[in-house]
Amino acid sequence: MNHTEYLDFAIELAREAGVNIRAAMVRPKNIEYKGLIDMVTNTDKEVEGRIISKIKEKYPSHKILAEESYTPQTAETNTTGSQYIFDDQPTWVVDPIDGTTNFVHGYIFVCISIALCINKKPIIGVVYNPILDELYTATKGGGAFLNGQSINVSKTTSVTHSVVSTNYGYDRTSEGADFMLGNVKSLLMNNVQSIRSEGSAAVALCLVAAGRTEAFYEFGIHPWDIAAGVLMIEEAGGVMLDPLDGSELHLESKRVLGATPGVADELMRLLKKTPVPNKYAVIFRRDDGSLDNHLWDDLWRIVRNGDIIEATVGPLLSEFDKQRGYKAWQGYHINVIEHYDATKDPFPAHVSMGATVVSTDSISNKEGERQPCRYMINLGQCHRGDECPFLHPKEEELKEIKRRWAEERTKTRKDRVEKGVDKHSHSGGSEASERALIFVRWLVDTFGVEKLSGGSGVLDIAAGKGQIAQFLAEAYGVNSTTVEPKIRHRSKTYARKLREKVKKERESREISRPPTTIHSMFDGHFMTNHGDLLKRSSVMIGMHSDEVTEPIVDAAIAAGVAFAVVPCCVFSSQNRHRRTRNGEEVTNTTTFIEYLSEKTEGVQTASLDFSGKNTVVFCKGKGE
Repeated sequence: MNHTEYLDFAIELAREAGVNIRAAMVRPKNIEYKGLIDMVTNTDKEVEGRIISKIKEKYPSHKILAEESYTPQTAETNTTGSQYIFDDQPTWVVDPIDGTTNFVHGYIFVCISIALCINKKPIIGVVYNPILDELYTATKGGGAFLNGQSINVSKTTSVTHSVVSTNYGYDRTSEGADFMLGNVKSLLMNNVQSIRSEGSAAVALCLVAAGRTEAFYEFGIHPWDIAAGVLMIEEAGGVMLDPLDGSELHLESKRVLGATPGVADELMRLLKKTPVPNKYAVIFRRDDGSLDNHLWDDLWRIVRNGDIIEATVGPLLSEFDKQRGYKAWQGYHINVIEHYDATKDPFPAHVSMGATVVSTDSISNKEGERQPCRYMINLGQCHRGDECPFLHPKEEELKEIKRRWAEERTKTRKDRVEKGVDKHSHSGGSEASERALIFVRWLVDTFGVEKLSGGSGVLDIAAGKGQIAQFLAEAYGVNSTTVEPKIRHRSKTYARKLREKVKKERESREISRPPTTIHSMFDGHFMTNHGDLLKRSSVMIGMHSDEVTEPIVDAAIAAGVAFAVVPCCVFSSQNRHRRTRNGEEVTNTTTFIEYLSEKTEGVQTASLDFSGKNTVVFCKGKGE
């Protein structure tokens, strides 16, 4: 297919998106914050979704890099060194709304930016401002156009007669402000005619291409912001440079200078008067094979902000890393010389390499001293005590952290399920309080009451407060034994609520004896003392049983009895020996379920209708 056909397709996408954006401009907007001030709206997501769908339908072999669709998970499989997959293959680079802040505030500089890149270079570009109905188009070697009319950059040769544009990004640190304002001051002190800020890099680049301004520069920018605009300027006779050193522009460099040839060199000289802050980095990667997952996790766990360390380093391996605007090395190992004492003063946070804002969320990010301990969050205590590397908050702080943690986990789970990242969770369905009852119904439907009642009955391991066993006993007359190391106290109110739920389930049969509880770890000591119980059990079960999920399966197989477990946490760092049959490391729920399913013949999986991890791994036993 030639460039014209690609261009026509991109124009069609942009104009369709423009209709939606123009209509949404005057409607109330559903706004989410990606950072301190960086926003995304429902219109961004809807427009991008439609564009991606149409590209996939027409060009299924092409790749897509779109602003609202790339995720941190993508970086784990990336080999370019950036936080997105961008290689030499045909790749559509899409910004559904460049100028989202403008869009939210009803400011006219809003556009859709679409480019097709091959070998990381744009071959066609479309930028459409639906508010002004201005359509910029360009093809490699075919010129640049505005609403069908050929455009060229300004012939101005002096900064004194130039209008220069820039955007200020999302860096709100003192260093970032000094850097940005220092460049502005340098231009003003050298008599630049005027400085503008459109709030949209794609629009600003097109204004240069059309000769309306003489230059645009910005630090801290992404490929989707500039891919189409870069081609506009090049085809309109302008130049594109890396403002750090005047070298060839790479779309991934996070810096851009586009200008008319007559002022490019002078601007480079003026911008270089503001020094780039001295930054040095040791980059630890697992996506290039230099570190495996477990070693990377170990290094992440042992070091905290403010620590004094020594590192084993070598030359950079990634071509992208070699293009960074600061000195960097490939990291292989860390030795902590002295931990930072965060009890005196929290370590001051700075913008991370490649980031644009300081993270203020101490729950989901490794900010300040430590992340909160999930044992403290879930159980209110931690068996590792002072040896735990994570934070143990005080009572009042713990309540707030629990609330925020729950909100974050719910949102993350929903996002991962909706994006298809996590296929073993459910973002809707019943509430968490219903999980036990739903699991019991599934057990009865799958194994039958007669099977469950056989021998000594069901053996429920890591049983928590014993809801599953109580439901089995009172609703279906099934005997159960629970194994739980912690002594759980159930209030009268809690017990009454359980009985109310049971009433709806109860069949016309006698209630079995109350469940027997064994307060013990499910370990070798338990196996020795209760070996007969294991063999006489009808089914061994564990729902979200954490570390003992695999031991339950192993014990059931060894005893020759049925089992049903609902895996949750994987604990990959404590179980580095785990491999699936094809040699893959077990690092997530998907590979853990595969690993458990390969332990014996006849293992099956099923899904339960409740929120959270909801895949059951089960085996009915020999001959069933």
